[in-house]
Amino acid sequence: MAFLLGLFSVLVQSTSALHTSQGVAAPRGCNQTKDAAELLKSRGISTAFCESVLATTTTVTASTTVTSSNCSSTWSRHSYTTRSLTVSSTTTPVVTVNSAYPSPEALFQGPDAKLRDACECLAIPSTDISTRTVTYTPTTTTTTCPTPAPCHNEGLQWAYYHFGEGDVIPVDTNGSDYNIDVSALKHTQPNVTGTTVYVNVNSTDASTPIDIYGHQEIPDFFALNHRGYLYANITGTYAVTLVNTDDVSYFWYNETAYEGWNITNADMYNNYDDAESAHIDLVAGDYLPIRLIYANAQGAASLSFTITAPDGSEILGPNSTASPYIVQYSCDMMTAPEFPPFGQEL
Repeated sequence: MAFLLGLFSVLVQSTSALHTSQGVAAPRGCNQTKDAAELLKSRGISTAFCESVLATTTTVTASTTVTSSNCSSTWSRHSYTTRSLTVSSTTTPVVTVNSAYPSPEALFQGPDAKLRDACECLAIPSTDISTRTVTYTPTTTTTTCPTPAPCHNEGLQWAYYHFGEGDVIPVDTNGSDYNIDVSALKHTQPNVTGTTVYVNVNSTDASTPIDIYGHQEIPDFFALNHRGYLYANITGTYAVTLVNTDDVSYFWYNETAYEGWNITNADMYNNYDDAESAHIDLVAGDYLPIRLIYANAQGAASLSFTITAPDGSEILGPNSTASPYIVQYSCDMMTAPEFPPFGQEL
C-alpha cells in the first residue's frame, strides 16, 4: 500500500507537467513520466492499476422501496379517500477493495484526472479498457397493519326477502339484462336476518326449500342483501369476482355501499355472465364498505362471489371461514360505523 501511494505521488507530480497554463496537454510532458512508467512496469502492477484508473465505471443502482402505512382508515359515512403509497428510494454506495490491488476509489473519490492522464500518456495498458459495472442489490420492505381484535363483529350481515312474483322481482323471461327493483329492499322489513362468514347460493330444484345460511327458505322470487366491511391488512389490489349468477347480482363498494345504492350506480352487475371482476386498490388499515344484493325469480338459483387479497389468498368465498378482514363494523364503532337497520336503509 505504501509503495502504491508513492506511485500516486510520482504520477501526480509527473502529470502536472502535461498541462500548460491554459489546460492544454503538452506533448513534451510524456517524456517526463518515463521513470514512473518504468517503475510501474517493473513491479508488474501497471496494467491492473491503470485499468482500475481508466475503466469506465457504470453503477447500476436498484431502488430501495419502502411501503408504509399509518394503519388508520380515512373512511367516514360521507367520504372515502384511498391514501397513496409512501415510497422512498435510497442507496448507500459500498467501496470494494480488490485483494490484489486497491481500487482508486478506496483511497479518494475519483479517479483523479491527473492519474487518468498519466496512464493514458504512458499507454498503460496498451489494450482497450473494459467497462466495470457495479450493481447494488435492492431492499424491499412492506409494512402491514396488525389484525384488529375481534369484538363479535365477524362476517357479513344478511337479510332474506320473499316478495313473490311482482314489480320488485318480475318473472325472468329472457335470461339476460334482467333487473329487480333494489330500492324496494331499503324500506322493506326482511323475513329473516343473520350473519355469515361465507357467500354461496346453490339450488337446482325450485320445488324444495333452499338453504340460506342454515335457514330453509322459499326458493323463488326472493332477494338477499349482504353488507359489511373489508379490512385491508396489507397494501395492494384486492379482487372481487362474481361468476354466472342465476338470476342477478349487484355489488357496490365505497360510500354507495353504505347509502345511496341503486341499480344505476352498481360497481358490478352479473346476470348469467361468465365472470365480472373489480380490482380495488387499498392501503393497509382501510375499512372498505361493501354491499352485495342477489335475487332469484323462478327456477334454479346460483350465486358465486369471492374476494381475494393481494397475496392471492381468498378472504371471502363459498367455503370461507371466519376472517378478521370481513366485519360488520369496527370495534370503535366510528372508523367503520354500523349500517342502518334493515328496512331503514338510506
